[in-house]
Amino acid sequence: MEAEEYLYNMGYTEDQVRGKIKQKIASVGGLLSEEGALLLIAGEKGWKGDIVFTDLSDKGLYDLFEGGNKQNENTSYIKGPLTVKILKIYDAEKSKSKYIEKCTKVKVSDSINERYFQFDNKGAYTKIDEETGESKTISGNFMSDAIQAIRKDLVGRIIEIYELKMYLTENGNYLISTTGYTHFDIANVEDLENERCGTEEVTVEEVEEVLSNS
Repeated sequence: MEAEEYLYNMGYTEDQVRGKIKQKIASVGGLLSEEGALLLIAGEKGWKGDIVFTDLSDKGLYDLFEGGNKQNENTSYIKGPLTVKILKIYDAEKSKSKYIEKCTKVKVSDSINERYFQFDNKGAYTKIDEETGESKTISGNFMSDAIQAIRKDLVGRIIEIYELKMYLTENGNYLISTTGYTHFDIANVEDLENERCGTEEVTVEEVEEVLSNS
């Protein structure tokens, strides 16, 4: 049963559902899509959805990388969705990259494997094509701020991430992060097999360990 139908079956009218969606979006500063807000509301009322996680095993990530829009041998852009459960959200950190203002590391899972995803704050910038000399403006996207704004509501939940980037590092690991076009939706707000976790304080040493392993 779809989330909207579930709410109607509970007795809510279409106007009431639309009103709740607007209230939910406003409550997080407009950072949720209408679909994401609808799923949150339905989940709060007991709705369960069918979830298929993205395979985060070594082979799963390899297939995801190879199946994306490869810019070169080290970079691939993935349309998504990347469907994962959020296990832990770290505090935002200042980035060493000149293209990223700050970033938030998030530990995610496919219920078996655990990986890290990086949500970045990227301001708009102009990119020059080395061959043609043409310039292109890349839009800004402040995903680190977005994930921190609703951090307490996301730990333990399942999200679908769209328009992401995978980078193959020198040590053979994949750095998975946001782009100027990344957005995400709540796939389901409950997990019957696991209790919802609370947001944790994370030490600087642990964050440094995460970054060094990326």
